[in-house]
Amino acid sequence: MSVTEAFDSTTAAGTAFLGMIGVFAQLERDLVSERTREALIHKKTKGEWVGRRPTGFRISESGRLEKDPDMLRLIARAKRLRREGESLGSISKALEMPKTTVYRLVNANLRHRNHNYLNAIEN
Repeated sequence: MSVTEAFDSTTAAGTAFLGMIGVFAQLERDLVSERTREALIHKKTKGEWVGRRPTGFRISESGRLEKDPDMLRLIARAKRLRREGESLGSISKALEMPKTTVYRLVNANLRHRNHNYLNAIEN
């Protein structure tokens, strides 16, 4: 039974109608998937960055990945302070940002196992 549509799914006509709704829902899902795939291919062809923006980088107006010098300096400073034995709390106070952000910066890996972001933007 459906509480939103006015048909009886216990009858042959109701079952057929439910099947048609399912077919059209799947068609719409497949069309969205195709359009998304085509859009991503188009962006990649134009050299635009596709995916999540890595920490320390930004997406330029042209859609390309570029270094964010201020953020990269901040990451380097946070990592240096951590190597020197500073706690996340003290680094948080020094950089005037939340501890969770400091944790993310200290653990930012700019050389992911599948992609070296620093090299990706040099090309």
